[in-house]
Amino acid sequence: MSIVISKIVGGLGNQMFQYATSRALALKNESDLLLDISEFQTYTLRPYELGCFSLHVNIADPSALRRIVYPAGTLRTAYRWLKSTAKTGKPPIRKYSEPHFHFDPNVFLQHGNVYLDGYWQSERYFKDIEHVIRNDFRFKHQPDSVNLDLIQKMGNECSVSLHIRRGDYVADERSNAVHGTMGIEYYKNAVQYIVEREANPQFYMFSDDRQWIEQNFKIPFPITFICHNTGSKSYEDIRLMSMCKHNIIANSSFSWWGAWLNNNASKIVIAPKKWFNDPTKDTKDLFPESWIKL
Repeated sequence: MSIVISKIVGGLGNQMFQYATSRALALKNESDLLLDISEFQTYTLRPYELGCFSLHVNIADPSALRRIVYPAGTLRTAYRWLKSTAKTGKPPIRKYSEPHFHFDPNVFLQHGNVYLDGYWQSERYFKDIEHVIRNDFRFKHQPDSVNLDLIQKMGNECSVSLHIRRGDYVADERSNAVHGTMGIEYYKNAVQYIVEREANPQFYMFSDDRQWIEQNFKIPFPITFICHNTGSKSYEDIRLMSMCKHNIIANSSFSWWGAWLNNNASKIVIAPKKWFNDPTKDTKDLFPESWIKL
């Protein structure tokens, strides 16, 4: 049987996109799915976090990773293919890299043994198997008593998650250059959009910088701050976001997934039009059609 190996790197939201796209390709090709988590030996901003879900996948071992070669096209590459096959006794694994940020249909033209390297941030990669992805992203463990109380409260009111991400978007120079932070005006406009359509909204504020928010962000509506899910429990914030009736997300794949996993059929999801500081990145395929861009 052929295999699909997915390079996993970045924060939990990025890891979820990488898994979902490779899962879709593996199902299409009837291939086994392996995850390459070797990058976390040197990548220190975030750990491997997909273990919080009930996934049934294997981790690629070094012998499989040594079989990865770039697509054929030059004599040098062809030589590497032959060398790889002769050395391992197994066929090589072709590397396919994400060519740009927006949806790339050529992913699904890949066959045989494939190694996927990219972020693949679009629902279009896995929309056809949405039921599979939602099932895969079931949390492995039940919430603790604090989070369970919040979930019950969220279910009994017009709950709205609001995610303000600062952290590495402020402190890490590279992250700041790529993403930047969302301005207060975006959030105020998003709040106004909600209150014009929903009665008695209760806002749940998710952020890694409560002090900054309390000093700079004021709205005349009730707010509950969510700050207790840290470290290895950070994934609990995605669960809590998904349990809210509506979602206001940051330019962050973390809250993107919190909103996507929200099963409320009448949910309002508000997302920022400007996702990157880099204007060359085309984000037209990033959001589901029903989401509101402000």
